[in-house]
Amino acid sequence: MTELASVAASAPAVAAMAVRPGNVNEAHPGSLLATRVAASEMAPLAEAWVSLLHLLYENEYLDKEGVISALLPHKKEHRVGSLAHAIAGAAWNSEAATKLCALLSDVAGSDENSRQDIMARLSLKLPGSRLSQLKRDQAADFYERAKKADKISRNEAAKAHLKEGGLVPESRELYRMVSRAQTGVRRTKNPKSSFKALQEKIKEKITPQVLALLHTAMAREKAELDRVKITTREQLDGQGKEVKKRTQQAPPHSQNRQEETVDWEMAQAAKRQRNQEEVAG
Repeated sequence: MTELASVAASAPAVAAMAVRPGNVNEAHPGSLLATRVAASEMAPLAEAWVSLLHLLYENEYLDKEGVISALLPHKKEHRVGSLAHAIAGAAWNSEAATKLCALLSDVAGSDENSRQDIMARLSLKLPGSRLSQLKRDQAADFYERAKKADKISRNEAAKAHLKEGGLVPESRELYRMVSRAQTGVRRTKNPKSSFKALQEKIKEKITPQVLALLHTAMAREKAELDRVKITTREQLDGQGKEVKKRTQQAPPHSQNRQEETVDWEMAQAAKRQRNQEEVAG
C-alpha cells in the first residue's frame, strides 16, 4: 500500500491502472486486502485503500465502474474478493467503513444505473463473515453484515452516507436503521487532500497501526498453535497409557501378539505426534 501511494503521488494514472481490476477471476490488491480485513481486522489498511480510490475518482483518473469493481465483485461466483463486505463484517465501526460508504454514495450520485449496480453488488451473499451471530462459512450480503454490526457498535456517519446515496433497498431492515440517521452528522467525506498527503499519512500513521495489528495477530496465532501442541501431546500420552494398560491385562497366551501390537501402536502414535508438530510448527 505504501508503494502504491508513492506511485500515485508521482503518477496517478499509473496507480489507477494498478487498482483497476482486470479479469473477474484474477485477484487484485483490493481483493487481497478484503481477505486480510476479514481475517485480521486490517481496518487502517482498508481506510488507506478507500482513500486512494476516492482521490483517483475525484481527480478523474478512475471512473465509476473502476471504483465499484475495485470494491465489489459483479457476481458471487467471481474470485474477486469484496472489500465492502469484509469491512461491513469485520470493521464496521471504523473510518474505513465511513469512507467506504461516502465513496459509494459519491459514485452513485444522481446516476441511477450506478446506484442500481452498487445495490445489486452489495446484495450478493458471500461467505466469510466474522460476526459472532453468523457461522464462519455462512453467506451474508453487505446489508446483513452492516445491520448486525451496527447493533453491536453503531456507525452513524456510515449510515448517513448510505442514506444520502439511496443505497439501501426499502425492503431491508437496515433501511429503517439508515432512515433514522441524520445526514451531515459526523460527516467525514474524503477531504480534498493530495496524493502526497495520503502518502505521508500512510507512512506516519497507518503503517505503524498495521504493524501493531500484525504483531498482535501473530502472537495470538502462536498462542493457539502452542495450545494445539499441548493438547495433542496429552491425547497421545493418554492413548499410550491405554494401550499399555490393555497389554498388561491380556491373557498370557496372547502376550507376544499384544506386545507386537503395542510396539506398532506406539510407533504409529509417535509418527502422528511428529506430523502434528510439523503442521502446528
